[in-house]
Amino acid sequence: MPINQFFSAACSPDEARALIARQAGELAGSPMIEVRLSTDSFDASQACHRDALRGRVPVVCTGPVDRYLDYSRGRCPGARSTWGSSTQTGDSPGTGVMNRPDADVAYTRIIEPRCFHPECDYPWDRTVIMKEYSRLAGEGDEPYYPVDAPQDREMLLAYRDLVAREEGVFLGGRLGAYKYLGMHMTIGSALSMVDNCPVPFLQSCD
Repeated sequence: MPINQFFSAACSPDEARALIARQAGELAGSPMIEVRLSTDSFDASQACHRDALRGRVPVVCTGPVDRYLDYSRGRCPGARSTWGSSTQTGDSPGTGVMNRPDADVAYTRIIEPRCFHPECDYPWDRTVIMKEYSRLAGEGDEPYYPVDAPQDREMLLAYRDLVAREEGVFLGGRLGAYKYLGMHMTIGSALSMVDNCPVPFLQSCD
């Protein structure tokens, strides 16, 4: 398990970091990009249904790969989180994010939002913290990230083999690629995929 030990107002010790809210907004606002809300690609009554897109346009599956293939090889375990907030006395724990991987601790991390904005004035005698509780996603739950247990690798490889047989379908993100990736790794993977997968596919269709 990788360990980062630092007390910083930011989530990351990297010297080069940025918030991408403005860039994401500009991307979504591009006239070359159509954004559709309230769309379920697994709902056969909708125009962007999975089966209506297969073979016609490049499809990047960032949702659960097992659901994309109708759980034909079984369910890949996923996990999800719930949050609880409380008011504490003083400065606790004193950093923006503190992970707790201990087996005897019920929560997996603590968030103290005030630490993300040290330039603001806060009461010295109280603070708000949020605890994240992780659990396995059950049937009907939306998983947030993969579990990636060794005993499930054979099933995952079977799914990847099925996707590889579909022309113009690519796996991405934590759930599609079934990898627990940091945000910078997720963005880097997406940029690499665009150059190496959908773009060559579109060029071959000309």
